[in-house]
This record gives sequence, C-alpha cells and structure tokens, in this order.
Amino acid sequence: MSSATTDAPEPVSLAPPAATKPVESHDMERFLSLLHPDGCFEIRIPDCPAKKGSTFRKTASGYFVSRHDARKHIEFFANREPAGIYCTMNPVDGSLLGRSCNAITHDAKSTTTDADIVERRWILVDIDPKRPTGTSASADENKAAIMAAAGIRHWLAGRGWPEPLRCMSGNGAYLIYRVSLPNDKQAKELAASFLKVIGDRFNSERVDIDHSVYNAGRILKVCGTVARKGSDLRGVDGIEDRPHRRSFFIDTGKPIEVGDRSLIESLVAEFAERKDDAPETVKPTASQVASTSPRSAIDRCRKYLASMQPAIEGQNGSAKTLEAGAVVERFGLSLDDGLPLMHRYNARCVPPWDERDLERKLTEGMRVAREAGETERMLWDDRQLAKSPPLAVTASAPEYRAIAPGERVHAGDRGNVGTVESDDGDTCSVLFVSKEGNEKRKSLPKSELRAMDGTPLASTDELATDADLIVSAADLIAEYPALREPIIQGVCRRGETVNIIGAPKLGKSWFIHSLLLSVASGRPWLGRFETKQGPVLLIDNELHRETLSERLLMVATTMGVPDSVVRDNVDVLSLRGKLTDVNGLRDLLSKRKERGYHIAALDAFYRALPSDVNENDNAQMAGVYNAIDAIADSLGCGFVLNHHSSKGDQSSKSVTDVGSGAGSISRAADTHIILRPHREDGHAVMDGVCRSFRPFDPMSLHFDFPMFRASDLEPEVRLPEPKQASHQRSRDRETDSQVLEMLRGCDGAFPKSIRADLGFGTERIERALKRLYDAKKIYFEEKKSPGNGKLGKFWFATPPE
Repeated sequence: MSSATTDAPEPVSLAPPAATKPVESHDMERFLSLLHPDGCFEIRIPDCPAKKGSTFRKTASGYFVSRHDARKHIEFFANREPAGIYCTMNPVDGSLLGRSCNAITHDAKSTTTDADIVERRWILVDIDPKRPTGTSASADENKAAIMAAAGIRHWLAGRGWPEPLRCMSGNGAYLIYRVSLPNDKQAKELAASFLKVIGDRFNSERVDIDHSVYNAGRILKVCGTVARKGSDLRGVDGIEDRPHRRSFFIDTGKPIEVGDRSLIESLVAEFAERKDDAPETVKPTASQVASTSPRSAIDRCRKYLASMQPAIEGQNGSAKTLEAGAVVERFGLSLDDGLPLMHRYNARCVPPWDERDLERKLTEGMRVAREAGETERMLWDDRQLAKSPPLAVTASAPEYRAIAPGERVHAGDRGNVGTVESDDGDTCSVLFVSKEGNEKRKSLPKSELRAMDGTPLASTDELATDADLIVSAADLIAEYPALREPIIQGVCRRGETVNIIGAPKLGKSWFIHSLLLSVASGRPWLGRFETKQGPVLLIDNELHRETLSERLLMVATTMGVPDSVVRDNVDVLSLRGKLTDVNGLRDLLSKRKERGYHIAALDAFYRALPSDVNENDNAQMAGVYNAIDAIADSLGCGFVLNHHSSKGDQSSKSVTDVGSGAGSISRAADTHIILRPHREDGHAVMDGVCRSFRPFDPMSLHFDFPMFRASDLEPEVRLPEPKQASHQRSRDRETDSQVLEMLRGCDGAFPKSIRADLGFGTERIERALKRLYDAKKIYFEEKKSPGNGKLGKFWFATPPE
C-alpha cells in the first residue's frame, strides 16, 4: 500500500457521536481517535505472515498521525490473519515517523521503547482469563474476564475514579483509564503499585490481572481486529469451543475524563497502610516455628479452603463463610495472612461478599475457633479435623415476626386468605370467611402462612442473614453483567411478566395461542419477534377442554406447526370448573420446574385473583404480581397474563392506562401490550411498552381466523363517533332494514312506491337504495313507470338470472 502524507485530511470527526447510549463498537478508527486524539502512535503486528497462510513471519510496524490511514493499513494487513494487531497505548516521539510514515512496513527493524514515549496518557488494567497456554478463551472464560472487569470498574468508581475506556480484547477485557503523568521513574513505580493493588484485590481462580503492563511503551489490541490465539476451535464433539473473536470497545458517546494523579496515590497508600496496620490475631509459638514455616501453613490453609464448599445465597452461606474463617484460625494464621486466602474463597461465593463483610466474617470465625480452643489445631493433623464435626456456627432455626391482629395472610398450601385474630408465638389464630359468608377459625403454625405479597413470615433479621438482601452496587453489577435471556426478542425475557390487554371478545385468547405455538416451534411471533424455541405451558380457566382442544388444533394447523412439536413442547393446565388462584398456582407449578418452560400463559387473569382481592386496589394487586413474579422466577420462564380493558373508549388513552383495574397492573408487569380496534373492521392495533427492551412501534394486525397476522395497514386506532354521527348511523341501519324487508316481500317496486309504503322522504330512500345496492343486497332494471310512462329504476331483492 502507498504511504499517505502526514497532513492528509481526517474523514472522521473526533467529536463523540450524537447518540449517547453505550454501544459495542468494532470501529477501529473511532477507537484510535479515542486513544490518540492527537500525536503520533505505532501500529505493531508481531509475527505477521508475509501473506495469508505463510510460515515466513516477521514483525510489521508503522507510525501514524492519521487514524484514517492507520485503519486502512490495518485492514490490509488483517487479510493475512495475524495472531493480533496492536498499537501503542501512549503517544510516541513524532520523529519516529521517519521509520515508516503513515504506513505499515513488514519486517520492521525497530519498534517503540519506553524511552520513546512522550507522556503517560493511559493506565491499562488487563484482565486475562485463566486457560490452557496458547489457546483462545471459551465463552465462560471470556465472560469471567468481563465480569471481573465490571467489578473492578465499579469498585474504583466507588473511590472516585472516572469512567474508563472499556474493551473486550478478544479473550479477556481491558479497562483503560485516562491519566496525565510524565514518563519518569516515579510514574512507572506508581503505575506498578496500582496494578499490584488491583491484582491482589481481584486475582482469582478464574482470572489474572496482568502486573507487567505498567511500562510506558506498552502495546494493546486494536479494538475491531480479530484475536487469533491458537486454533479457531469450534464444533468438536466433547470439547468446548475456543473461537477466534473480534475485539470491541464500549462507545459511550461521551468524552473520557482524565483521572487525577491523587486517585492513584491515595489508593496505593490506602492498601499499603492497611497491610502495615493489620493486627496480628495469632502469634505463632516457638514450637510452631520450629515445626512448620509460615509459608507452609499458608499453603496448607489455601488448599484446604479450596476444598470447602463456597457460600451460596439462600443456602446458609453466612455459616459457611464463618467456618472458612475458623479454618484460618485453626492453621494458626494471622488476619493479615488469612485475608488474601479468604479473597480466593470469596471468588467462588455466589454472590461474593464485599471486602468489609468478608473481613468481618473472617474475624468472627477466627474468634469462635479461638474461644473453642481450636487455635493451631490444623497445623498438627489435618486429617484429624476431617473426622471431627465442624465448628458449630450454623444458623439457628427461623424466628418469625410478630403479626398484628387484622393483618391478611395466605394459608400456604391452601391458597386461602384469612385475617389474623391473634399472634400466639409460633402459631396464629386465623379467621376465614367463605363466599357464602360462613366463618371458620383455625390455629395455624406461622411456617404455613405467607404475607399477602407471598413472602414467608420469617423475621427481617433472619431474612437478611440468610439471603444477603443488601449488596454493594459493584458486586451486583459484577454478578449480573448482562440482561436475562430473551425468549421473545423485544417482548419478554426469562422471569419477566407480560400483560396482554384488550376488550372482551377481541380475540386475545387466539392471540395468546399463536404466541405460545410460535415459541414452541421457534418461529417469529407475528412474523416480527424472534423466539427461542422451547416448552410452553397454557393455563386456561375459561374454556371447556373440548373447546380448548379444538382451538389449539386449529391454530397449530393454520400455522403449520408439526404434531411432534405440539406433543413435545406444548403443555396445558385446564382449570375450568377447578378454579385456582395465583397462590394455589404457585404451589401447583412448583412441581414442574424440571420441565424447563420458556413461556407460561394464564388465560384469563381475572379468574385467578384470590376471592378477597379487589382488582382496583393498588396494594392488593401489587401483592398478586409479587406472587406471579415468584412463579415466573421459580419456573425460570416468561409469564403472560390475559387481561381485559376497562369499559368505554380506549382510543385516546396512553398505553399504560389501557386495562381494567388498579394502576399497579401496568406498572408491575415488565411488558404491557394492548390491542385496540383498528378503524378498519377485522383489524386491530397492537402497541406496548417494555422494561428491558426498547418500546416497539405500533403495528396493525388482521384477524384472519383463527389467528392474528401482521397487516400492511397503517396502525390507526378506531376513534369514537360523535353522538350525532352515531345516531345517524343507527337511523340509516333502520331505514336499510325496512327497505330490504319490503323488497323481499314483493316482486319489486319503484322508489315512489317505496316512499309511499314506508312514509320516508325522497332523499332518505335514495340514500338507502344506494347503500343496499353497493352492498349487493338489492338490484334494479330500467322500466317504464305505470304512472307517467317514463323510464325509471325498478328495484328488487332477488338477483337477476
């Protein structure tokens, strides 16, 4: 390729794009403009083939001030499929353009050294997943690096650090922080100390933080290029894929803020001080020192902790972490020696503890072991402890909160709702009232009762201890770096609830049947929304089994869904005559988790409301949706509800205002879809809002019995007629009916005779005849009038032969 001049115009603007929503970008030119908005930089390709597939490999290198030219040369050399294409992180001395100006040269003799760097603009945190040497990362390994990067980013943000440039390097992840430091010894030592702090804090069994990237002349992957480490391993039976990936960066559309030097210095100082000031909880005795070195004790403790079960949320995780802390004491280690080992243990916990809580658990566990006389116990015989019962730090039996008289509760396995009359400690006296008004009192254990939102009656302290309800934002984001899996793209994810609202008899049940069969067969719903194929469940409480069977067969046949899909992927729970409310459904469906449903649909919602719940009561309906959320979360599926709209005109209402009942109905659901009549008969307008997807544009649907199909009509909602127009329409229908009835009762008539018989005026009769003729309900022929002999239209109702 020819070399471009240094003053070539830049076709790309350095200003951020208009959109401010963060996006994954492969735009190499944009990446280089963020990293090097000015100055000179090097593009380097180690072991670059002379041509694609060639074994003759040399380092290719070039120096650029034009990002546009850099991109063109990168694209040219990328065709040779090198292992990786890199650029210098910091700006280099412009005189190096003399080596290869705005062009890449194969077999470069010299590349950038630390001394060639003008200033330090960036500090790189390089997170690399642990994997076999010389291989690309698997999907899980790549995700582990991205999750670790999220945790580091939010941990630093909590200490005042600005947002970095975030990248997926192909196998791991980069966090590139903007700084302004000289290229000197002090800055180098500061960068090295910073990376050591990050590594000590976030290294785990799954990822490594590269400590060696502190040098000023460091190169990094050009985002938008492909990382090709080892073979592009895909589709080998029994071996997980290790594919080559195209790197990308997150373009926020915002300028990258420069972090102050004091942020680095304060972080380094904080952790240096923490290490110096950490109290020694255990001081080894002379006999211990003689018999085992501290390094040996640390190694043995680390191996033992690695064999222990991690703390899992909701599975007595607090007690397991305390036990791990006790193990540190049993090996005779200090708090300072034990904390790094607990960090390794914590990396396997779900979710991980934050640093303060982890240190508190360690201290408490060590204290309990020390008071039990177990200090140093494991130094002498690890096997002996394995035979002994674990330290008694398990959680106590649940304690139940006090219940005020008058509070409404659910009787767990019955689904009935009652009123508490008295709290008797571990039991309650509950009053139940039937629909007929019959009263019945029962003394029930609190373990069988639930609050109206479906939660158990355990005390707040007990719930907090077992479930760690409060976590730091950094831990939350690190644990959940991505949205839930979409089941219907643009509409519903796993665990989400979807309202489908429309007027009665509009065809909502047919609408839902086609939705379920689309997911069951893996075809786009309504030809627009992609689906993930899997089992579905229809919960129907309105139709008789015979009607339900016929409808499902009709829709499946019309859609062309194979019988095998209906047999394997469609389940039906028919509750007509066996009505069960949402609380009873939760107990009933808890036995079906293993089925792995993708979508469950309840038709109809109003029939599953508990008998004492008023759909217009916000608090009560919020409790009902909590119970539905629990069902969806338990089954791991999307949950669709068929609900009706309120009476009257819906055309002028906003999407979330359409629907009968409390406002919490639309607010509690993750997606709220409405169907309104189209101005054209036989059509409807579908509109909706989503919590985890972008709102979709309204679309027209045609009810082509027995299912809805997408229509090309503009989505125009039918507007209500003014009262006068409505009266006129009714009057016209009456006139048409009388004219048609008269003509059917005779062999035909002239307009004059029709007017005389019905007593209507000339204009009214003429309009009626035209309407009936346009509708092909009456006919005419030219005949002479018997009165004046002139030709006129003779009308009759029987089609001419």
